[in-house]
Amino acid sequence: MIARLLHYANASPPRATRAEFYALKSQILKRRAKAIGVDWQHIRGKPCWSCEGTGGLYEPGGCYKCCGWGWHKRPKWVTLARYRLGRYVFHRPVSTEYDEPYPGFVPDITGYVEHSDYGAKSDEAVLWLYLLTGNFRLFWTQWREDEAFRPGLLTPLCFLMRLRYRVRRALPRRWQCDYCGKRRWTHMRYFVCEECREGQYDLPF
Repeated sequence: MIARLLHYANASPPRATRAEFYALKSQILKRRAKAIGVDWQHIRGKPCWSCEGTGGLYEPGGCYKCCGWGWHKRPKWVTLARYRLGRYVFHRPVSTEYDEPYPGFVPDITGYVEHSDYGAKSDEAVLWLYLLTGNFRLFWTQWREDEAFRPGLLTPLCFLMRLRYRVRRALPRRWQCDYCGKRRWTHMRYFVCEECREGQYDLPF
């Protein structure tokens, strides 16, 4: 169960709790998965668009964008520990180097690891993974991001999150006025109360 949930969730990590999700992933792999080897990943760099990767050789003081480095993002070689959990294979970064190990080095993985798009299954798997591992704080943090989740078939938690979002939008709440800060019952989160709106047209001449 945990292996399948982690597989679906890892295909589309959540934005609100991404750093915590990867920390949980590493914890699960260390405790439950079996280490089966190491892979080398090479991520190509992005040259500086301002100096076209020259570092500003023909400019006084060098390129102002990259400070003479010539890179917007430097190429890097990442050591990935490979694990098997259930019938799925996962990777966990171990170390990062910015120099090629040796001339002619051939990495195991070029570019970023591509995952399948499972749609709403990934969102649902994130929530169940947080619940089953006892990370209730992460669950509630992700629960408040209900407007970003995609409800679908066989995704009850995502459906409840979307329903909660719809109900909250339909019911009026006490929001603050953008000018005076007083709270008023309204459906709009950003609004100007009647007193401030009338004051805008109360000109002194």
